[in-house]
Amino acid sequence: MRMLTTTKKQMKTESPIKTLFIVKEIPYLPIGGAEGLQAQNGEHLLLCDSISDIIEGVNALWSDIHLSQNLTLSAYNLVKTTYSWQAVAQNIEDAIKQLFLTYF
Repeated sequence: MRMLTTTKKQMKTESPIKTLFIVKEIPYLPIGGAEGLQAQNGEHLLLCDSISDIIEGVNALWSDIHLSQNLTLSAYNLVKTTYSWQAVAQNIEDAIKQLFLTYF
């Protein structure tokens, strides 16, 4: 995920929703931007393929506090257990141990 930055000239050619995300510095994932992550749609995040899906997703998050809280907690736990430095270090340690067990 990245914060988009752009020039005024580029903003004229972008979609209004993308421009809003850029101006307000909202994290923005292009379609397909969640590929490779272990996140599940509806459990850790809401994947949206169109502007109407984005609007519907934002409305759902604003109107359903339980959905918002559940997504937030699930996403936090996923990042903490899968993508944190501690989790990555543990995965590397486990892989090295497996190599030693296999070859030595």
